[in-house]
Amino acid sequence: MPDKCVICEVYEESGLSVRDPNLCSLLMSPKFQGNDWYVFVFTADEFTGELTDSPEGRLEWILDEKVLDLNLRESNHVFMPWIQANKFSSAKFEYEGDQMRGHLMVFHS
Repeated sequence: MPDKCVICEVYEESGLSVRDPNLCSLLMSPKFQGNDWYVFVFTADEFTGELTDSPEGRLEWILDEKVLDLNLRESNHVFMPWIQANKFSSAKFEYEGDQMRGHLMVFHS
């Protein structure tokens, strides 16, 4: 189950134990870099533990209003505002190589 996987992944990569992750978006990118990608996007308001670095890289806290200032894929700029507005969505992102060529988003109530 994706919610159990996110709990394990967050702990393995950050040292934080999240409780009650909230599924807020389902993304798909067919044939992105040669594979079909399905991404379950979660948020969590409660956690315990101390943030640690991992083999994935150095981790640090970023203010919510600064997240979109980071070097992110173009698709993040499409769905992140809806996550910040607490609106559940699903989306399909079309890529050609590393370039996003289009997207379709559906909002669910």
